[in-house]
Amino acid sequence: MSGEDFGPGSSSRKRSGRRKGQTPDLRHLENIALRAFAKRGFETVGLRELAAAAEIAPALISYRYKSKLGLWKAVVDGLAKRIELTFQAMQRSYQTSGPFPVRARKALRHLVDMNFELPELSRFYMNEMSQSGERQQYALLHLWEPYLAAVLPIIREAGERHDTDMRNTNMGEPEFAAFAILSMIMASQHLAPVLILARAEANPDPAALVMGSLERLLGIDIH
Repeated sequence: MSGEDFGPGSSSRKRSGRRKGQTPDLRHLENIALRAFAKRGFETVGLRELAAAAEIAPALISYRYKSKLGLWKAVVDGLAKRIELTFQAMQRSYQTSGPFPVRARKALRHLVDMNFELPELSRFYMNEMSQSGERQQYALLHLWEPYLAAVLPIIREAGERHDTDMRNTNMGEPEFAAFAILSMIMASQHLAPVLILARAEANPDPAALVMGSLERLLGIDIH
């Protein structure tokens, strides 16, 4: 996490070093916006504070994105591109030859690692999915639906290995299982210190602990 502080009256912001007349770094701005939206929510974040943190004029944000919602959509589009790379890696791992438990575990590990490497994602996602409206629909289309496409094949094959009626497995309906998997991963980011304290071994890997829970949920036995 960067040193930017998005609270009111903040005077300590990480400087980008951009010189007068230099083209604004839109990726830097969008990363700042992601952190701010994740930390405080869309409604409480102002364009002026984002412009100050990115060291650009507020008018440039309005010119490039038209509105705060336009900037927010650009943030979601950027997230979608980043996580699409993870979904492609999941697909490659899952479609290789070998036993299902091994393929499934490798694929899911990409998903778990991505969420731990992008800690803002979980809070941003939960903020937007918790309330109805245009932003929720945009997040559903660009974040949730691609996620479903990536995990449902794994969930369905896991169900077929146990019972033709998935409601009789540990998972329930495939879409609910997908929701449970994502919730488990995202919640673990916030509960990682608790997970670590609960383990006796030194320096346990939080991602590995989450993988163990996912394996039990899907009935994956790799041993």
